[in-house]
Amino acid sequence: MIPVRVVRIVDGDTIMVGVNGRVEKVRLIGIDAPECRPNLKAEKDVLRTGDDMRTITELGQKATRYVKGLIRPGDRVQIELDVRERDRYGKLLGYVWLQDGRLLDEEIVRAGFLLI
Repeated sequence: MIPVRVVRIVDGDTIMVGVNGRVEKVRLIGIDAPECRPNLKAEKDVLRTGDDMRTITELGQKATRYVKGLIRPGDRVQIELDVRERDRYGKLLGYVWLQDGRLLDEEIVRAGFLLI
């Protein structure tokens, strides 16, 4: 596990952390939260789910607020990297462990902020 400091919550499945003197994006393993604003991924989610763009983006905004309620910039968390450390966009792939020992990824799933 790698101890890091949260820099920013990007959305419901991505955070930015300070690690080894750099800021890195971390994509949460096992999480596909809805998008917060219309974009190509949101358009694909509309087609895949049958929901409209407004529904998708509103749920994405709720997911982001939920994550912001669990962690804040400056918080210390631990990142457990996946076997493959980076995705095709260069983001770290990891599980995020909160200070109290809970797994952020699991909390998001428990709250229901995933696209099915």
